Amino acid sequence: MGQTYPELLNKKDYIERIILMEEERFAATFHRGKSLLQKEFDRSNDEMISGEFAFKLYDTMAFHLI
Repeated sequence: MGQTYPELLNKKDYIERIILMEEERFAATFHRGKSLLQKEFDRSNDEMISGEFAFKLYDTMAFHLI
């Protein structure tokens, strides 16, 4: 890709830092969402969570619940 997009080679360190930063942010967000989900299951007497809570996880943390 360096021949076609030489700017990628010039910005390699910057691109690597950005990707690492995004991975770290995603991991932190995922762990917060997972913790919230576990707390909701512990709090609930049901085996289901509310649609409102599921939407909150999706909307604020991009948590996809299927």
